[in-house]
Amino acid sequence: MPSANARLTDAQVDQLADILDAEVKAAKSIRRISYRLAHDSSRKLGIITGYGLPREGLTTAASFGFAHEDWTHAGFSDRFELVQARDNPADEYERIVVAVAEASISTKKVPKAGLVYTDAVVSARLPELAKRMPHATLVFPYSWENFSSAELRGGVKVWFMQVVPIYEVERKYLQQHGFAEFEQLLIDQGAHFHKFNREAYVAG
Repeated sequence: MPSANARLTDAQVDQLADILDAEVKAAKSIRRISYRLAHDSSRKLGIITGYGLPREGLTTAASFGFAHEDWTHAGFSDRFELVQARDNPADEYERIVVAVAEASISTKKVPKAGLVYTDAVVSARLPELAKRMPHATLVFPYSWENFSSAELRGGVKVWFMQVVPIYEVERKYLQQHGFAEFEQLLIDQGAHFHKFNREAYVAG
């Protein structure tokens, strides 16, 4: 766990909240909820969900509070929040975001693009989806125009990373070939990670 002085200040938290509110204000409706983290019951992770965002038929879920986590132990001074775009509005799928945040905090691994979270969808208690895509990874948030990064007071930069469920064959490809090759493959195929009924983007 980060020490108390590693957390964002109240002013920074308020500023980040305003940024997230601005990002989801175009949604048809908005929902806010907090999840108590399993590895540390004193901590909660907020999720703000916007329905009909970034466009009709999609739902956006963004974490709020993950940016408290300090990554200076890994030589990285910036912070992160997680975002998700999905074509299924059921609220249970936001638990993938929570599972990835939990795994990042407990393993102390910087949540960078291409990092594989083994069995994250299983941990999120989504058995039907986990039968096809049990794992999750992070990609750059291409699904939105504005989610990229934010500058907070005090020179703190917060990066937004998109959480996506992946197949076992995609997990293997990522680990064997790296994120750069995987990303190029996605670009070539016009990948749509918001589709939870998609086929794998790599051959088995």
